[in-house]
Amino acid sequence: MIRHQLKVGQTWDEWRYMWKGPHGEEVRYKSRIGAIGVGTFTIGELVDPNSDLPCHTSKKAVSYAPSREELIIGVPGDGYEFSVR
Repeated sequence: MIRHQLKVGQTWDEWRYMWKGPHGEEVRYKSRIGAIGVGTFTIGELVDPNSDLPCHTSKKAVSYAPSREELIIGVPGDGYEFSVR
């Protein structure tokens, strides 16, 4: 989590997650709207070098945590989805 602070004192948190794939490649997800937590739905940006997404990225990725043990990340309309436990 990265905490940003404006000069006037307001703060907001930016959540970033990164996983290593089986060959050392990095899969990254950054939430732009919302916070990741149990039952929380977020909208964010995804980078996955193994995906068939255009340029291996998407700015319309979403995440959902159906339980404390699982996080699902997908890109609606592009057939991309994976879960992390």
